Amino acid sequence: MNIEIVQRGPSKFVGFSSPFISLLSKDATSMQVIGPLWQRFIPRLGEVRHKAGETCGVMWFLPAAQRKHPEELMYLAGIEVSDFAGQPKDMACHEMPAATFARITHKGPLSGLEKSIRDIHDWVQQSDYDHTDVGELEIYDDRFDPNSPASEFDYLISVASR
Repeated sequence: MNIEIVQRGPSKFVGFSSPFISLLSKDATSMQVIGPLWQRFIPRLGEVRHKAGETCGVMWFLPAAQRKHPEELMYLAGIEVSDFAGQPKDMACHEMPAATFARITHKGPLSGLEKSIRDIHDWVQQSDYDHTDVGELEIYDDRFDPNSPASEFDYLISVASR
């Protein structure tokens, strides 16, 4: 397992979002929520203005008072943009502040993603870093092919030095 620490500047994302319960929870709803968000977003990707990066899955924590479950997060299936102006009215906008992230490359089919997520979370617990509430990112670049066993994409979780 190869984990890298990377810095990301502030980022803006546009897409479709919904609450979900983490894949790491016994009550996980991620498989029921995330796929349909991507199925809704991909056909409308061309409507997004000011594209500035790759397609991304963006996760962030809801304030505790807004959660219906202790492990509930928000997921946005979308793309990084440089500006929120002129975006489709039915799409969500989310801004992520600059942060430090631990990055792992998930290799293989999406069915193995849970192991990669557990690996990076376990690594953080044993490292000199703490997980922060900035969020998590899935970055889908040209290495990603959902129909290929050789598919790859980067998974990042926000961290801070202890």
